[in-house]
Amino acid sequence: MDMKDNIRQRRLDRLKELRDSSRRPELQETERNYEPFMEPKLYQQPVNYAGRYEEGPLDDPEFVWNKKMEREHGATVRYPRYNQAPPPRYETPSTGQIRLKVILSAFGFALIWGMFQWNQPLAVKGADYVRTALTESYDFKQLAAWYNTKFSGTTTLLPALRSFSNEEAQKVSTNMTTHYFAPVQGKIITPFEPSRLGIVLQTKADSPVFALDTGRVISSGKKDDAEAGPADISGYTVVIQHASGLQSTYSGLEQPRVAVNDWIKGGETVGTAARTRSAGSGADGATLFFAVSKNSVWINPAEVVSFDQ
Repeated sequence: MDMKDNIRQRRLDRLKELRDSSRRPELQETERNYEPFMEPKLYQQPVNYAGRYEEGPLDDPEFVWNKKMEREHGATVRYPRYNQAPPPRYETPSTGQIRLKVILSAFGFALIWGMFQWNQPLAVKGADYVRTALTESYDFKQLAAWYNTKFSGTTTLLPALRSFSNEEAQKVSTNMTTHYFAPVQGKIITPFEPSRLGIVLQTKADSPVFALDTGRVISSGKKDDAEAGPADISGYTVVIQHASGLQSTYSGLEQPRVAVNDWIKGGETVGTAARTRSAGSGADGATLFFAVSKNSVWINPAEVVSFDQ
């Protein structure tokens, strides 16, 4: 009886062993196929950006630093402003672009040169504008006064206007800010009248006559009309066109030192006052007729420059 039980027990153990041995490969295969969960890698280079940074200037510190950050931290370095790869490199202009720029530059130069050569009203106006822009400084006080009037304060963007912030804003005009030169050192002997169009100045014989302001000579020669001066004043007459529609006339000169279309700066010599014995009390002296017009309207020269009374 015991023997039968032992045989039965051995058979059961054998069956159990066989069952266990048949299950173990399945478990091992399962363990091989299903790996434990792992966290994803921090850096996986996108397909769109593959090879984007492979080429680049190694002498660029920013490019080298970006590559270093990619290797150490495993992340693509983006440009914060564009949120994309570095902008394309600068490309030199093509031959067509250079040719177009040269043509436009030559056209602009020829246009400005022509304005200084043509004696036409529109060309003269353009030449005066260019001359003023290149030779006269901009009046920032006038800009500050306008800004203070419109916005009740002075801007701090322009350093030239900061000194104006402590002063009261005042309206200014061209006559107040532009410095004009008196034509001669002398006094007025005949004041301004609408019928005379100008004033007569008494000065020393052969005194130099100076230009009122920078401008272009539009007339130079013997006076041939009433606007050139009174009939009792002989000599040559010079008319100069200035910027902003201003025009000055000098009559009673010796041989003038300027010709038509000459450019002259303010304070330069136009000529000398012609000697005459009719000036003053009959002693040797000179008289000069001086007139100023603004946009073809005759104005009192004494309101433009100061003379001895």
